[in-house]
Parts: sequence; structure tokens; C-alpha cells
Amino acid sequence: MKRAIWFLCAFLLPCEANNWRPKILESGLLFLVVGVLILLKFFDMAFLLYLPKSAFFADVTKNQLLELTNEERQRLGLPALQSDPVLEKAAYLKGQDMMAKGYFAHNSPSGVTPWYWFRAAGYSYRYAGENLAIGFADSQELHTAWDNSPAHRENILNPNYKEIGIAVLRGNFEGAETYVVVQLFGAQKSQTLTQKSVQAAAPKPTIVQPPPAPNSQPTVAAAEKITEIEGESSFSFKTEDEQTVTEQPAPPTASTENSAASEDIIKNIPSADQNVKLTASPVVSFLTRGYPLFVEKTIAFFVIFMIALLLMSIFVRFETQHKDLISRAIGIIVFMAILLSADKSFILQLIPHNLLI
Repeated sequence: MKRAIWFLCAFLLPCEANNWRPKILESGLLFLVVGVLILLKFFDMAFLLYLPKSAFFADVTKNQLLELTNEERQRLGLPALQSDPVLEKAAYLKGQDMMAKGYFAHNSPSGVTPWYWFRAAGYSYRYAGENLAIGFADSQELHTAWDNSPAHRENILNPNYKEIGIAVLRGNFEGAETYVVVQLFGAQKSQTLTQKSVQAAAPKPTIVQPPPAPNSQPTVAAAEKITEIEGESSFSFKTEDEQTVTEQPAPPTASTENSAASEDIIKNIPSADQNVKLTASPVVSFLTRGYPLFVEKTIAFFVIFMIALLLMSIFVRFETQHKDLISRAIGIIVFMAILLSADKSFILQLIPHNLLI
């Protein structure tokens, strides 16, 4: 045991036994470790560049966006959203329509609103909302962009929503291959009615309403909100009481045109009673989220280790300096620090894409 400790100290620390020259700085093992870290980082970068071109990119993105959305909601004490196949169907319909007609907006060129797609898929909503994005290359990048937009963030953190449906579609948009994402939020009428029934069963204090002022206008307990940020942005709709709002139907020409245009789309997607949600494998999920973090932490630990080794080589015996070992340690530290700075956000900046939300 003593011999092993002595060998380890001579290998890592400057001491009289190794003539104040840590053997690790002269060992091929050090360069082997550096080579392994370079390969790990290269694989991370290659996978990130390859992922948007792969067949399972849409699957990975859907799962990650759902995870990121629920992580943020739960962090703020909000209930997690449940993935709903009918909402996914509605999102798919909306994405296909945008691709087919070449527009990126909440309302189609013919004036059809997002709520048409909820009804076309068979989703009877009390609360509904929509987020759109195009040209993204990474789920985290997209979620961060939505999170930095007050209107999109309001949809993500709306406590009225119970379910979510996400569709990611690849196609040609304005002459370029890109991805379009549609994120739909909703709460079905049956869910909100049940919730209101429970609330109604609880005892409530008696509130005396003052008489209305003369010639006053009645209050309408309904709200429709469209927020535009950088072109088209988030779109949300809510009704507090079913009897206080009447949805205005789309113009007959727009509805007829949209129904004809989307008939083939509706026929070619899974029915609402089928499970249309795909599940990314644990390996793919690890490669997209866990692996980059693992590589960054490993390189950061190695940089800290090399800095500590450099300081010991300089100050343990200040009168004895080995410039070749010191310069070698400094070179490795600088190189690994550069490698560490090439993180995921830096790589995404190198990928040609124009994210719009």
C-alpha cells in the first residue's frame, strides 16, 4: 500500500523522488486522455450537426419540448401538461396546411383561424392556445426563444391548460428545406366543467352586487388575445363562461376552401383514437441532452485538474522550475479551455438557420 501511495504521489505531484517533475506531465497517458476528450467532443458536435437531417429529429424534438415545457411549469408550481393525441392531430393538420400553402401565421391567407384545426381534429375546447416556430435546429434553442417572448411564455405557463399537442414537420418553405413546429395547448370542455362543478359545490360567501349605473353597458366575460412579436407570434383564446361568448364562424368561402384543401391531409393522418405520439429511445434522449452535459463537465474537471497540477509544479518548489513541463501544461489548459467554450450554443450558431417565432 505504501509503495502504491508513493508511486501515485511521484506520478502526480512534484517531489524529490521525481526531481520535482510530475511524471504525469511526461507520460503518454496525459495525451491519451486529451485525445479521448477530443473524440468525445467531436462526436457531440457531429451528432448535433447530424440530428436535424435525421429521420428521428421530429420525434426527439416533440419529446424534448414536452419535457422542457413541463419542467418550467412544475418549477413554478403549475401542473404538468399531458400529451393528447387529438391535439397532436390538430397540430399536424395546421402544420401540413402551412406547408401546403406556404404561409407562416396563425391565420391562413384565406382567413381560417387556428380554432378550425381543433374542431377538425375533434377537440372540443374550453381553453386553447397556439405557439408556432420555423427554422429551428434544436429543441432547447426553440424553447428558450419562446420563453424569452412574453406572449409565448404566457401560453406555456397558462394554468388553464391541461393538455398539449406538438407536431414537427419537415418540408420546403420559401425554397429551403426546414422544420415547422406547431405547439397547441388546450383544456376540454368536460374537464373545465368538472372543475367548475367541484368549485360550485364548495360554500361561497354571499356577495351583494351594487345596482348597475344608468346607461351602463353589460360586461362580456370573454377575451380573445392576439399578440404580435417579430411578425407572427403566440395566439391564445379563452372563455370564462360558455353562455357569454359566441364564436363567429369563418366566412363561407374561407371555410369551404380550407375544408377542401385539408381533406386529403385529414385522410392521411392517424385517427384520434390511435396513439400518434412517438417516444424517443433512452439512447437518443441521452445523446441530445445528457451526453453534451456529460462531455462539458468532464472537460471542465480536466481543466481544473490541469490548473491545479500547473500551480503545484510552479509553487511547490519555486526555486526549481521546469519550463518545458510548465509550457506543456499551459498549452493543454488553453487548448482544452477552447474546446470547452465550443458548447452547444456555439455550435448552433454555426448551423445555418433562421429561427422565427
